[in-house]
Amino acid sequence: MTATSSNQKPIGIGLVFALAGIVIAGLLVCKHIFPEYCQSSYGCAIDGVDGCADLGKSEKSKLFGIPIAIPGLFFYATCAGLLFLLLREVDRDRQAGLATMLLALAVFGTVFDLILAYTNFFVLVVPCRLCIYTYFCTAGILGIAIWLNKMTKQEKSKDIGLVESAKLALPGAGIGVGLTVLVFAFIFTASKVSGKPSASGDLLEPAKVTETLQEFRALTKVDLNTAGLEGYEGPANAPIVIQDFADFMCPHCYHASKEIQGLLKRWPGRIKVYYRHFPLDGTCNPLVQRKDKHYGEMRCNGAQAAICGPEQKILPALYHNIFELQNDPEGISVSNLQAATEKSGGNWPRLLACMQSPATNAALQRDIRDAQSIKLNSTPTIIVNDRLLPAGTPDETYFKHLMDALVYEKEGEAAYKEFGARK
Repeated sequence: MTATSSNQKPIGIGLVFALAGIVIAGLLVCKHIFPEYCQSSYGCAIDGVDGCADLGKSEKSKLFGIPIAIPGLFFYATCAGLLFLLLREVDRDRQAGLATMLLALAVFGTVFDLILAYTNFFVLVVPCRLCIYTYFCTAGILGIAIWLNKMTKQEKSKDIGLVESAKLALPGAGIGVGLTVLVFAFIFTASKVSGKPSASGDLLEPAKVTETLQEFRALTKVDLNTAGLEGYEGPANAPIVIQDFADFMCPHCYHASKEIQGLLKRWPGRIKVYYRHFPLDGTCNPLVQRKDKHYGEMRCNGAQAAICGPEQKILPALYHNIFELQNDPEGISVSNLQAATEKSGGNWPRLLACMQSPATNAALQRDIRDAQSIKLNSTPTIIVNDRLLPAGTPDETYFKHLMDALVYEKEGEAAYKEFGARK
């Protein structure tokens, strides 16, 4: 038995949307639950930042401790199950009941997506692109469900009721459970069989160290004196020196700082990071024309506070806590800055007095002059061992592998063995 020819077209289109949703939700499950296996940022990267992976690392990707991608996968699988039942059903009244259940499910999914979309667009620093694609799938299923309801209601002879409709839909939910388990089992099995990617996921292959360093040393060489700079993290005598020019309200600077934190954990004791400042506002930066009364003060206050952190020995904790304020609706407000200072173990009145001092302004202007000397025009701008990386957030894999190459050059296989022992 099959659906009438007039119903087959919308059902077929609906199945395409549902199957696309299964594939995309499956990728999200993979990136959020098996991140070491699903490392590709294809379809997710925005200016070098993988928003899908970043979402998976945060609590915003979970509902009651369960990754949201899993119920999302079940939603699309159940929609596919209901559409399959519709395709096979010949009775007009039963078709109408199934179409009603599909519409109810699609409406629920749409409302849920609207809530998730608010978080994706207005809370996350970099949106999750795969999540955006699922919104289109849900919208498509909703449109098809409305279309089918109009068609089946015109053709049915009696209303079989919601209870009977729900009973008809149970096999569709069963199909949804089965498909969800199959997709999850496939990802799990593939991750175990394939293992963790050795080159892209872990260390740069020794055979590629020379090539990587040649490309790195072909970058523009700059000479910025770091003597007297107190805002740094890492051992004073580290062989790898990074200078990171950033703005605390810049989303890409936030992600670059996250990458750098990962590098410090990847190669402990080998990297020293100077946290330097280039607020993107004329309130405190004479090289920037615009003045934003609201965000300009936030940018400048954040930089001044971070410069004062070493006086109380609360850097780098304060630096990272200020960046985290990007996730707060109030941003770097005075009250939030006070909370960040106290969270870092600092004394707020003392820090506030330091922020307003001429010495702090002089330190900030030194960073700005140094930025001008290297023709800095955007943030983040990162310098590694006096080589200027391309402006913007570095590609995460490239950044990791560059550190691998620099460490391998100095320490050889011993460093890689030490890394393996830690892992």
